[in-house]
Amino acid sequence: MNVQNHKTQSSNATLRRFMNQFSDDFELDERLSEYENTALYTKKFEIFTAFLALHSFSPLVLRKVDDPVSLTIGGGDDMGLDSVIIVINNEYIVDNSEQVQEVLDGIFDNERIINSVDFIFTQAKTSESFEVGGIHKMISGVRHFMLGNELYSRNEDLQDRFQAKKYLDGKVENIEKIN
Repeated sequence: MNVQNHKTQSSNATLRRFMNQFSDDFELDERLSEYENTALYTKKFEIFTAFLALHSFSPLVLRKVDDPVSLTIGGGDDMGLDSVIIVINNEYIVDNSEQVQEVLDGIFDNERIINSVDFIFTQAKTSESFEVGGIHKMISGVRHFMLGNELYSRNEDLQDRFQAKKYLDGKVENIEKIN
């Protein structure tokens, strides 16, 4: 990982306070001990950003998140995506096709339709400068994720989420709205 231009903490006191509290609440320093200084801060910021994005979308569904690390994509080869969060009916977060099947079994057993499927994508940067290439990479990643028939990535977390999306694609006649 190129850590040039990356930070080990925010220069903004408010953000630093929130990040430190968030990190303490979820014991991120201990849980992410394999990361070193700048990489640790970057990973914590990715997790924090995904957590805030989900909170902005739905504070209610966020309450079901026990582990905010699960909101992010681990490892490299992520196509410019730090997180892909899939939410069904504003109630269920799913990370793979097996979880989608479990949710759908519960919905259809109760004769409910899928009101909505929401996809939340994040990319967090800690550098001081703005790089257009990073934005282009993320947009391209979202496009390939949402429109592609195949995902050219070896990232397991990203592949799991892509397979969940493909599984939902097969159920589209039962989905009222996709965001």
